[in-house]
Amino acid sequence: MRTLHYLSQLTYNLPQAPWNGYCTMTEFYNSFADSDLRKNMWIVGQQYTAGGAPIFDDTQPMIFTPEIPAFEMPAGPVARLAGARSKKYQIQSNGANNDQDNDFVIFRLGDTYLLRAEANLRLGNTADAIKDVNIIRARSSATPVTSLTLDNLLAERGWEMAWEYTRRQDLIRFGQFNKAWQFKDASPAFRNIFPIPATQLALNPNLKQNPGY
Repeated sequence: MRTLHYLSQLTYNLPQAPWNGYCTMTEFYNSFADSDLRKNMWIVGQQYTAGGAPIFDDTQPMIFTPEIPAFEMPAGPVARLAGARSKKYQIQSNGANNDQDNDFVIFRLGDTYLLRAEANLRLGNTADAIKDVNIIRARSSATPVTSLTLDNLLAERGWEMAWEYTRRQDLIRFGQFNKAWQFKDASPAFRNIFPIPATQLALNPNLKQNPGY
């Protein structure tokens, strides 16, 4: 509901039209190697009905493009079709309800391998870290790595853990969160910690707002 186009309802025979919301950044989509099966988690290209007929948004073919021209765009098919959409969690067709009953990842073995690899890499046990990373890459038919840096490992976590809600914490831990990226300016270090909500400050006079807020 949060990533698919309104007309994706016709592709999956959904009981309600999705909201045409979240997509991924162009640079991130392009960072996947074509041979890496994890790239298949993204929906791009011409979209079709469940019966195989091409879908049109107004009069324009409904083609999801990885490119996002701007953060804000005027209404119309160009804006509605910009960005690769996620299908990492199986999209259940022909459902009777808006909500789907497929599994939602909380903890996953792939994350555990990569966390152990990170611990070993930070401890200087690079060979052990490479072994764990290559277990993950082998499952995805990605080319094995023979060397590893923290930057490489952060990229690997991005490819493996996309849409599993770990990226903000990962970027902070690797010292990358405050850098600029597509549609985001560089941010001050105090943004690494969330503000305490005003309602909580009002309820407890012993609390003090985190610096910078």
